[in-house]
Amino acid sequence: MKRFWWLSLALGMLVVSAGGASADPIRPNLVDRIDRDGAPLAEDVPAAKPEPTIPDPEPHEARAFLLLDLRWDRGVPSLVSTSTVDFGSPRKTARIFGRFALELFRGKELVERVRFDFPLLGAADEKGALHIAPGLRTRVGVYFPKLAKDAGTRFELVDRRTGNRWTIPHEIFDGR
Repeated sequence: MKRFWWLSLALGMLVVSAGGASADPIRPNLVDRIDRDGAPLAEDVPAAKPEPTIPDPEPHEARAFLLLDLRWDRGVPSLVSTSTVDFGSPRKTARIFGRFALELFRGKELVERVRFDFPLLGAADEKGALHIAPGLRTRVGVYFPKLAKDAGTRFELVDRRTGNRWTIPHEIFDGR
């Protein structure tokens, strides 16, 4: 009976440790593009004091929106997939608060911004401290208006708390 108990404990530990493993491990070398398999985004700006925020532009009105499936995996964001959603009638871009934002620029002009939060990453306690497990993995879907590829010259994911920015290539706007 004692052997059975130890064997059960060992098998349980094996199952728990295997459950935490990921089918697609974090790649230590960040890439400068987004792969459709969820490769991490390259961080273009090191952690720094966030710059003053440019005011949101007028919300765009569009029928078609990109649905970006974004993942946060132990501090590394990645784009898992994109798809186009046609709502059938024009809708304005939502204006909400959030720690993160997707921003499209044309030169220095902000064309569009969509703010959002990754689940469990946006909230702080009453003193402003964030209590997040370092191994947190979470995902979110974000709607961004599907604009012409030439509507902007730079598309970025921004962590507004740290000031970090990750470039997203324009290929997602032309459906590739």
